Amino acid sequence: MQPTKNEKKEAWSGWSTVAYVALAIVAAITLWLYITLVENPESSTRVTNIPISFTGEDVLLENELTVTNINTKSLDITFTGRWNNLTRLTDADITASVDLSVITTVHESRPGTYQLSYRLNYNGISSAGITASSKSYDFVTVTVEQLVTRAVPVRATNNATIADGYAAQPLELSVDSITVSGTQADVSKISYAWVSIERDNLNKTVTEEVDIQLMDDSGRVLDEDGFILSQESVIVTLPVLMEKELPITVTTVYGNSANEENTTITIDPQTVKVSGDPEALSTVNSINLGTINLTKLSGGNTESFPIVIPDGCNNLSETTTATVTWSVTGLSTKRLSAAKIEATNLADGFGANIITQSLDILLRGKELSLNKIDENDITIIADLADQGNTTGVKYVNARIVINGGEEIDAIGEYKVTVEVYIPTEASEETDQ
Repeated sequence: MQPTKNEKKEAWSGWSTVAYVALAIVAAITLWLYITLVENPESSTRVTNIPISFTGEDVLLENELTVTNINTKSLDITFTGRWNNLTRLTDADITASVDLSVITTVHESRPGTYQLSYRLNYNGISSAGITASSKSYDFVTVTVEQLVTRAVPVRATNNATIADGYAAQPLELSVDSITVSGTQADVSKISYAWVSIERDNLNKTVTEEVDIQLMDDSGRVLDEDGFILSQESVIVTLPVLMEKELPITVTTVYGNSANEENTTITIDPQTVKVSGDPEALSTVNSINLGTINLTKLSGGNTESFPIVIPDGCNNLSETTTATVTWSVTGLSTKRLSAAKIEATNLADGFGANIITQSLDILLRGKELSLNKIDENDITIIADLADQGNTTGVKYVNARIVINGGEEIDAIGEYKVTVEVYIPTEASEETDQ
């Protein structure tokens, strides 16, 4: 079916409209290119919030000055120039900088308020043909004051919780004070520098680096802007010790007559509370006072012993000594003078002349057993094992041997005097 005359007319009208629009766009682009590339007219653009950086602060500090006020930290600037040059500018490309060191070189390091010039930095973009025609500030106004430095004490607070069976000791700080610099007005507000340690359920010593906060007299935290601290943090150690109730014991040496059944030993106090490093104290289960040798003691006695705390531990109890009382029941004593004395463990080639004639020996045992023993059943043995190859008169330890005295002890310590010599032919003949 062929299109009608009206349909052909409408189609031709649509294509004409599209053509007219396309020609208008091409004409606009051509005109824009002509204006920008050929005419390139003068134009302007405004860049806001240009950041200002400051240099030379270290020079101020060296001259005991500090900045206390700056009237602005950003700029708004209108730039004028050829259109194609301005199109390269963005607020990310432009910064400003102020050199504070001119206060020390030009103004002789005096406190005061100064109007300082700033420098525009185009950060790699050419500024040729561009002029800053209108600025929010022609200068940056800076106030500097004299820098004051003083020592400030460091205080610490323990906010840690401690596990059962352990105890926290006073906090230990790496420094007792720090120095703080600032204006006289600001520094005068500081009462102390404060640190705290925050932990839960501690069962060992901890050490950590903690940031410092400056506090006023009312315990309020001061804004640290404008202060210069000798250090920003302190090493804090919280010693945590184990606490332990340790039983007090003695080592008992029983004899033939004294045994666990007929001997009573009491210790007062029975325990002592100590604290110490958990690693060291965890393996300590008692404190031993020493030895009670019942073969050298009579039926009953009392003696005080020092309570020796393990190295690195603290005695948390009030007492530093313990009293040990012992008694042996159901036994009797008997004293005999014994004259049978022999020397033993004499070195080869040596002879011994026993000078001691007799010793009084105290015997302990059941009465029936003691009645069966007389002086002929007792032998005194002088032990020369420790004398070596030396001669002369010796005062040596002796042990007591009781024939038939399996349930009897010789109580106490005994010594005899012995002369040790090297035999000669004459002495050998005499001995024969």
